[in-house]
Amino acid sequence: MIVNVYYCDEKTGSVRDGRAYSYRCSIPNVDVGMEVIAPTAKRDNRAVICEINVPESHIDKRILPILKEITQEAPTDGK
Repeated sequence: MIVNVYYCDEKTGSVRDGRAYSYRCSIPNVDVGMEVIAPTAKRDNRAVICEINVPESHIDKRILPILKEITQEAPTDGK
């Protein structure tokens, strides 16, 4: 499944303003509002799922083959 996420600010933990980023997601029972660990080019970032079941047709064809995958939910202790 493809999901969109908003990244969280590392210092405050709040959701950052800006655009959503697309990922493949293999977490069972994923839902909007779930906090996850999203891999990026530099490091893993905490993120919040803002949309699920994004159609492949909504993703740029150049990006689709290189989408990274979210495989873990963020720890609930805030770390």
